[in-house]
Amino acid sequence: MVKMENSISCIIINTFNDFFVKNRTIPSILETTQHLNGWDVEIIVIDNSGTDDFEKDNIHLTNKNIRIVKSEPHHLPKAFNRGVQESKSKYIAIFHDDCEILETNWVTMMTEPLNDTVYATGAEMHGGTNLASVDFNNGLYLKEVPIVMEKSKFIKIGGYDEKYYWGFEDVMFSHKITKKYNKSTKEIPVKYLHFNGMSTHLLHAKSDSNVSPEQYNKMKDTFLRMTNKKDFDNYVNEKIGKITFKLGEFKFPIMLKLLLILKNKSTKFKMKKGIGINLGFIQALEYWAHKVTLKKLKTPIEVMFDMFPQTKKEMDLLIKDIAQKKNGELYSTLEKYKGKIFRDYFNN
Repeated sequence: MVKMENSISCIIINTFNDFFVKNRTIPSILETTQHLNGWDVEIIVIDNSGTDDFEKDNIHLTNKNIRIVKSEPHHLPKAFNRGVQESKSKYIAIFHDDCEILETNWVTMMTEPLNDTVYATGAEMHGGTNLASVDFNNGLYLKEVPIVMEKSKFIKIGGYDEKYYWGFEDVMFSHKITKKYNKSTKEIPVKYLHFNGMSTHLLHAKSDSNVSPEQYNKMKDTFLRMTNKKDFDNYVNEKIGKITFKLGEFKFPIMLKLLLILKNKSTKFKMKKGIGINLGFIQALEYWAHKVTLKKLKTPIEVMFDMFPQTKKEMDLLIKDIAQKKNGELYSTLEKYKGKIFRDYFNN
């Protein structure tokens, strides 16, 4: 098939936030592209929710340019790659299920800079200046809100790494472009809204045995009505809350304990309820805490990547940890927590 020079596929990954995708993400794309003369625009929703909630509204039947494609539940890299495979266009724009595009000229603004050097453009850049650093916070990467590329370039670099089941796929993707293929990415100042972390909180709520289906849908409806990032941040702080840990419960070096006491002005410390706790960040801290100094309290990027689920079995265990409120105790029993990414990593 010969692709039109001016054609773009808007690929939306729907995992849990179907209310938002149907009522905010899709309408924002339709509204900001309807005026484009000479452009062929299609919307592909990759549904990896594991439910049929998205199809019930038959949104794809009312607009011939919208398609819904099923993908392996919760496997984000596979979902992104499947969406690109389904694309019939020259360009692709990849969207998470927690954002909307507001810029009327975003298609032109984000496709024009693309060339043999600039492989990808994005509305939102995260991190510092050097993703090769061992510290995650220094990484520079684009978020899918959206990321825009030529389909041929996406295929050339091999797309998203399907080794990682869920989490940090955006970091790994930008790393592949900039470090492995020595190409560049570029942030474009377009108008958009991104409620970063919304889908993760929905995963947490959906997996929590104490959250009823009615409460879960109410949460999605609340998210749908939010008009700015501050509303979302306030909701997380007020409704989701924090968990308190006692330093005496953990095998931390005395220097780290002193550091945490100074920082929190207490022998206790708090963490926001969320996926990080269930991934076992607290348990992991016991493995690498002896490497912490007063100047540096960061998780090595190699450890951060490998903590996230890489198989369906690991994803299922993470969901079970959430449901049983184990705060990482269950998930951290995985063999990888005893092997190279923790003890062996630091011994070497």
